[in-house]
Amino acid sequence: MCLVFFSDKSRSAKGTGGQAVQDEQLVDLLYCGLGDQEAWNEFLGQLAKRLDAPWAAVLAIHASPCRHVFNFKFGIPPEAAYLYEQHYGSIDPWLEAYLKRNTKDWTGTGSSLCAASEFERTEFYTDFFRSYDVYHGCGTIVEGEGGSLTTLGALRQKSQPDFEQQHVELFKQLAPHLTRALKLHGKIVDLKDVATAAGNVLDTLDVGLVGLNGQGRVCFVNRLAEGILRAETVLRLHQGKISAHTAAGTSAWDRLWKHAIAPRFNPRHRSSIALSHGTESLHVTMVPFRGNDPLFPGRVRVLATITDPKADPKSRDQLLIALFGLTPAEARVAMLLVSGLGPREISQQTETTQNTVRFQLKVIYRKTGVSRQSQLVRLVSMLPGQFPDGDAGTSSSGKKLRFQALQHLNTRLIGQKSSLIKSLDQHSIVRK
Repeated sequence: MCLVFFSDKSRSAKGTGGQAVQDEQLVDLLYCGLGDQEAWNEFLGQLAKRLDAPWAAVLAIHASPCRHVFNFKFGIPPEAAYLYEQHYGSIDPWLEAYLKRNTKDWTGTGSSLCAASEFERTEFYTDFFRSYDVYHGCGTIVEGEGGSLTTLGALRQKSQPDFEQQHVELFKQLAPHLTRALKLHGKIVDLKDVATAAGNVLDTLDVGLVGLNGQGRVCFVNRLAEGILRAETVLRLHQGKISAHTAAGTSAWDRLWKHAIAPRFNPRHRSSIALSHGTESLHVTMVPFRGNDPLFPGRVRVLATITDPKADPKSRDQLLIALFGLTPAEARVAMLLVSGLGPREISQQTETTQNTVRFQLKVIYRKTGVSRQSQLVRLVSMLPGQFPDGDAGTSSSGKKLRFQALQHLNTRLIGQKSSLIKSLDQHSIVRK
């Protein structure tokens, strides 16, 4: 549940164009707070000012287990919020009176739930509210899923007049917008967390990752790619596009991008190049990124990986986790197998049984799309970040496995982008 406390000072909200405009601006500001803690606080501050209330807050009340948590607050002393969350929320007489009514949703004043004479005799008032000079309340309560409640309300000091019907009407007006905004806020925060987690995973890779749009301009880079481009030893970024130090190198980069963006991309054709300048060299691979979203003109169309053949990959197990969804334990087993150990030695290293190792290997094979140890070894050796050498890099099977690894990364990124777009599209705000 969520509770927002406000109050109003003055003229009648009905019949005054000025207040009608203010109320409309409050609704707009409410939606501006989606996914933004500071914007919610600004909304509460403007709301408190509009209603002449010393306190404003969003309080979440969860049914099982029963918890009272201030999600957003304005003007409430930290110790008061703590006391309410820890104890006084559980004996809130207004909330208790609402629950006894056994009705779905409610809007009104605190005095309509609990008479003033009765309210003044409660522990809640004598030990808590009175010490902060809080007395009058008004709000609306909306029930959510799992017995949770969303309450939009206001608190006034005892020296102020009680709330009037015009304030109750204001809360009725704001209630549906608050409910919708809080749901959207939660979804956007979840999406932000997912996006942050995905970005953190990409930044741990020992391969530079670059997203290019339909014009060849850079849409995003991970941390390693940013470092490579900043160093400008082989490649550099200028006006949103990547180029090499030589005209031949730039032409090779452009040809690779045009091949990857072609409608009929053929992975059998050359999709990798080696670029060099002086004593430095880089290996570049490009594959299509087919997001197919016309709403974003700067969308990613090509995914490029940039690796340094001199670099010693330090986190290929992390790459296995990111590309194929292996667990840390599975990635460790895979790396031990690639290093030449058998199931018996792996079980000793991991302090597990051979049966456990064999089961993990079956899962690893299934997730990586291989059927035997030699294929897994070759797949790991061809992962981005490792410059191919010898027969493994030039054979058709080696190229196929390297391309498979890049396609797995491509697919996972497409899935993340599509989920974000789908969620935002499903929950887009249309307010009449």
